[in-house]
Amino acid sequence: MADRIVRRDGVEAHLFEPSGTAKAPALIFLHERYGLVQHTLDLAAKAATEGYVGAAPDLFSTWTGDKEALRRGDVRATLPDGDVARVVGTTIDALKELPRVDARRITLVGVCQSGRYAAVVSAERNDLAACGVFYGASQDSDWAAGALQPRGMPDLVRDAQAPFFFAFGEADHVISIDNVRRIRGAFEDARKSYRMRVFASMPHGWLNDTM
Repeated sequence: MADRIVRRDGVEAHLFEPSGTAKAPALIFLHERYGLVQHTLDLAAKAATEGYVGAAPDLFSTWTGDKEALRRGDVRATLPDGDVARVVGTTIDALKELPRVDARRITLVGVCQSGRYAAVVSAERNDLAACGVFYGASQDSDWAAGALQPRGMPDLVRDAQAPFFFAFGEADHVISIDNVRRIRGAFEDARKSYRMRVFASMPHGWLNDTM
């Protein structure tokens, strides 16, 4: 398993490759509100141990705010959808050119704040094999259109070009069961392919074992 940083057009992404030389599917992990922290790097590294190419782009590659304060959770930054689409799109394009990556099998995984970003990218691109979302893309802040996110979630779902998997926690204090029903309804209304699971007794952020 190799860890290296791939740089392209101002975007940085950590890359973890599995052993061997054969082509492998890729998993792109989008980080939470804290920026590219160890948890996201751990997910990408674990993917490589299971035979995937794991990638973790820094969504704040070109953000000029205080990244240390961001990591501590002292500040919060909401990126414009257009900036997110550019950073993630650049990462996807870079992966597709790597000899180890099976370009037909690239999956995007969003967590919490970045869960919505998976929908943003899937609504614009047709080259993703799937999208995964962990406890995201369903809060009120994710749902409505605004200055930074010109398209609301129902609109993004209607244009989604990849199947989705959602994982939620039953004891999530941020995302209610009504929120879960709302995102499920959007996929049902749009007749889009999805799977969804609510994990019993699990809180918000349960995937992150560093907190």
